[in-house]
Amino acid sequence: MLIAALTIFLLGGGSDSLWLFPQDFAKQVKNVVTEEKRQTEILTAYDEIQKNADSYNDEIRKMVEEISKLNQTPAATETDYEQPIQSLLQKRKQIQTEIIDTRLKMASQFSQDEWEKVFSEDSTTEDK
Repeated sequence: MLIAALTIFLLGGGSDSLWLFPQDFAKQVKNVVTEEKRQTEILTAYDEIQKNADSYNDEIRKMVEEISKLNQTPAATETDYEQPIQSLLQKRKQIQTEIIDTRLKMASQFSQDEWEKVFSEDSTTEDK
């Protein structure tokens, strides 16, 4: 279990802490962005980012399960442990790229004024 804990620590303990959004982001977008088409595109992108973040969390759970099983096997080798870790690293890179691309597309739908209102320092907290 120690190996699993260290792996999660080194790989990032979850995606919730990677992408910060204001609290009540969807509500703020609906209040600030008045054009319905852009509002829909922003909220669709936000949902996609959240789905990717959830997918990454699922991949971490799967890796922890695999490593936990390996911890129960006295004959497990270093190579046995490397496979799930490398698999997670590849998936993490793919998911992060998708999240960044989606966030950039989302950002392009905001005007500067809208962005500042939604992402003001007073409203930005970790979205759960």
